[in-house]
Amino acid sequence: MSEDYELMSSPLCQDVSADGETVRVEIYRGVDDKGWVLEVVDKYGNSSVWNDLFDTDNEAFKEALKTIEDEGIQSLIGSPSNSDTGLPIDSKLQALDDILCSDNVPETAMDASTLEGFLTALVIGPELIPPSGYMPWIWDMYYGKEQIVYDSMEQMQETMGLFMEVWNEIAETFATNPSAFEPAYFRSAEWGAAEWCEGFLLGSRLFGEAWVTLWADNPKLVTPLKRLGDDFGIEITKKEGDAEKWMNAVPDAVVSIHAYWLEHRTNPAAGLTSMPVRREQKVGRNDPCPCGSGKKYKKCCGAPPTIH
Repeated sequence: MSEDYELMSSPLCQDVSADGETVRVEIYRGVDDKGWVLEVVDKYGNSSVWNDLFDTDNEAFKEALKTIEDEGIQSLIGSPSNSDTGLPIDSKLQALDDILCSDNVPETAMDASTLEGFLTALVIGPELIPPSGYMPWIWDMYYGKEQIVYDSMEQMQETMGLFMEVWNEIAETFATNPSAFEPAYFRSAEWGAAEWCEGFLLGSRLFGEAWVTLWADNPKLVTPLKRLGDDFGIEITKKEGDAEKWMNAVPDAVVSIHAYWLEHRTNPAAGLTSMPVRREQKVGRNDPCPCGSGKKYKKCCGAPPTIH
């Protein structure tokens, strides 16, 4: 991705509620473009994008409100699954991994396994989080400050489409058959359990204090995730040699977390409050391993024994 196409979001981006439903109105444009793009995201992560551009962000926002008033908010809410490519989720993850690991993406970006864990926490969590709230953390999982510059609007839409399709696949599983949930590391040896759990924990730490209450009241639910995705937990797991036990425990824990939030979920807040995340920046996953093996870090010392 070259430095040709940088997006700018409107300050009018916000949640809009009607008839007991809430959607997220996103308005943005390229910094060198004159027209504004109107996009509305529903509770499942489905995205409705207007074909026509708007001269001002205010016009775009008024159009969103008019659509909700004239056609009803339900007209902007789709089903839990709205995938366009027809590819299986692992093919979508691989396509995203190719993007996330490309030379033009920051080294602090997630890999696909971390991404799926991160999105799973957001999908099943207490609030609807719009893309503008979580995308910077995908590109920079340490500080959440990176943005990606696209070559074109088409490239941006294709990339965002893949993200939304993975989101929708996760949402559909939990909406229709939660017991069928299976994290990426069980579907392919290519995806790491440590990365998946790290991504889930990051998603839980970023948005709202509600997760803190959940962990305090139900410590057994977070234990499998911390034993695989937290630096301290990984050290204990290495010493105990019980990674497989915790890998097998993660799906049931996540399904139980989903059930908890299904009962306690709140309406999306107008603003997002992120809890501070303090973490030491690690060796880049594509950097040569410091041990001198010549392998990439993520395939050498960055891959905890028995966890991958």
